Amino acid sequence: MIKKTSILKYNFEIIISLTLLVLISCTNENLNNHKNTDVDVRSHEISKEIVEVETPALDILFLYSNAIGYLEMQEYKHAISRFSQIININPNLAIAYKGRGAAYYYEGLIDLSKVDLEKAISIDPNLGGSYLYLSMIQYDSGDIYNAEKSINKAINLIHPIREAKELEKATNQIAKILELKSLQMNR
Repeated sequence: MIKKTSILKYNFEIIISLTLLVLISCTNENLNNHKNTDVDVRSHEISKEIVEVETPALDILFLYSNAIGYLEMQEYKHAISRFSQIININPNLAIAYKGRGAAYYYEGLIDLSKVDLEKAISIDPNLGGSYLYLSMIQYDSGDIYNAEKSINKAINLIHPIREAKELEKATNQIAKILELKSLQMNR
């Protein structure tokens, strides 16, 4: 029961965040498209404008929430499918590449994971979760030096409240790296 509640709470937080992004982008676009003298615009014209702007964003919002749910339930093939749909709609959305990269990682598709994570970083170099999963790949392949560099970037970029789960994974990843380095030094 606790796990389901935390998943629902997490998905709700994502939905709220993405909804705010949609509303901000709609507001900015509407402000740019209208002059201050357009105060008497009829309401049905505004509604039509909002529907035209929000439909792809709402599709992405729904798909992203669904993809995160699949990722948390460890249904990685379904998560990959949803993240791929998001990327087809908006190929410049770094969080979709990060999510699909994570799902690929857990599914054992390391090469595809690495490609997606590097793509996410190229779009948004401040997306800490991408560095987290990249560090996990590097660690698994024995590249401890780069794994440590990547996890340090991740720790500095992951938001401690909004991305608490990723921060916990990053903290565990640091512990694994430090433990391995300690073992190597004691040999």
